[in-house]
Amino acid sequence: MQNIQDTSSNDFKIGLVGPISSAEDIKECYTIEYWQSVRKIIQDSYPSVSIHLFSDSNSSGIILDRIIKNLAEYDLIICDTSFKNLNVLFELGLR
Repeated sequence: MQNIQDTSSNDFKIGLVGPISSAEDIKECYTIEYWQSVRKIIQDSYPSVSIHLFSDSNSSGIILDRIIKNLAEYDLIICDTSFKNLNVLFELGLR
């Protein structure tokens, strides 16, 4: 695993995992703007690191396959467990 301080090669990848739910209390907190601000905070700290929200994708494949693959391949995973969302906790446990 590459040291996060030595990220000049752009190989180091950070994944963001958080709830993507239609529940009203979650939907109000986890807006597109929220995830953009989280990504910007991390990007400002590590400008040469690749950061991805696991729920973002242009592919039409099965999301669970993509999430499990990303959990295994990314160098660092940041999980938002604020709402104790079972899917997020499962993904954290898999990691």
